[in-house]
Amino acid sequence: MKKLFILLLSVVALVAFTSSAFALHGVKDMFEYTPQVVKSKKAMLEFSGHIRVRGEIANNNSDFLDNDGLGGGDDEKASYDARVNLMMKATVSPNTMGVIELQSGNFSDGGSDSYGWGNCQDARGTYTGAGNCKPANITLRQAYIAYQSTALTGSLSGFKVGHMPIALGNGQYYNHSEFGDDAIVLWTQPMDGTEVAFAIIKGDENGGVAGGSADDVDIYALTVATEMNGISLGGDISYLNDNSGDVLGAIAEDGLNLWNLGLRASTDVSGVKLSVDANIQSGEIEEIAGTTTDADLGGWAIEVKASTKVGDIGVHGGIGYGSGDEDLTDTDIDMFMTSLSNGQDFTYLYDQKAITATGSSRTGLANTTYVNVGASTNVNPDVKVSGDIYWLQASEKVSSAANFDSKDVGWEVDSKITYQIDSNLVWYVEAGYLFAGDFYKNITGNGTKDPDDAYSVRHGVVLSF
Repeated sequence: MKKLFILLLSVVALVAFTSSAFALHGVKDMFEYTPQVVKSKKAMLEFSGHIRVRGEIANNNSDFLDNDGLGGGDDEKASYDARVNLMMKATVSPNTMGVIELQSGNFSDGGSDSYGWGNCQDARGTYTGAGNCKPANITLRQAYIAYQSTALTGSLSGFKVGHMPIALGNGQYYNHSEFGDDAIVLWTQPMDGTEVAFAIIKGDENGGVAGGSADDVDIYALTVATEMNGISLGGDISYLNDNSGDVLGAIAEDGLNLWNLGLRASTDVSGVKLSVDANIQSGEIEEIAGTTTDADLGGWAIEVKASTKVGDIGVHGGIGYGSGDEDLTDTDIDMFMTSLSNGQDFTYLYDQKAITATGSSRTGLANTTYVNVGASTNVNPDVKVSGDIYWLQASEKVSSAANFDSKDVGWEVDSKITYQIDSNLVWYVEAGYLFAGDFYKNITGNGTKDPDDAYSVRHGVVLSF
């Protein structure tokens, strides 16, 4: 496997110097920002932000059981929440800028970016305890310094340092774009249309993701993005070192090492946009807790997507596969490893809200196979509607026991309506309904009980400025 990674790394390096949609520092047209001419000792300040208020009703997303006395808790949901973001960009010279973004959130709830309505109790008087209090914490979502110049290398180069949203490629394996990471990113453009970047990302210090006594968690990533004959190409190779990791409940007493190679391409053929995104992994968990046994890691994933226009209707489709653990009795872990923010990667419900085919939530393509078709159109200049259908399967069984060995996750139907009420003011409704398959007998805990369908409907108002 090491030889394979050396070979693939060589391919990535070759691509870098053959002629960017996959830039690590996530910018358009290769610029971290548009250079501005500012007066000495003064800065050009740009403020932006948004206020989002939304409500949701949902059921069966966590237990796939209606509240019928057969087990499971009451996971019906009917609530409102809100989010506030305020960003300031300070351009202090044609080459240097700083970014600070403040965001509200309920950080006692797993790092939510929203605060729930009614979650405060500070009223006084003869009726006490409800309302009359500040609804949320405010903290930093971004805080970084960016510099770009041609002075040092002769070609446009730069760096970013601080806390920033960051993802590798399209975020299939590593996507921390919601709250960001502390990182140092160095990048350069050795030739027009090509960018090479290197990042050092601090995942944790003196803690370990499993809560152990790890010294730290570090991620090192080298990425390449280029265009050649109308094809956008990208590649990255990354190494994650966690001295005490938690992978599928297997605690590594002596460390976790994960290599990930990502390769991707996109192009437009006669009005049909095509893209492919793949990740291949290698590594090991050293000395699973309580044993002297190492576990080899070897997951992989791939997505192929296409989209086009048929008259006024946009049509799209895709196929995705993420490996599962094909042999539950050996020490190899073949499931595709992911490290993701909250949010929607493909489906509205299964992917971001419900229990997935791993038995956990928000695990992306891990142990998941899907086929998708969808369409979208503008009813008028202010109203857009879209719909998607997904066929979902577990890539590998998670149990060999009778009544629990199905791969059938089910079908999901998603829809969304967006209405432009006014300039920078949008109202939307989005929904998902998962026709739950027999795989979810693993979740209900009763092999004779058919799982109940899950659904979620959410609407919101967003003001951007």
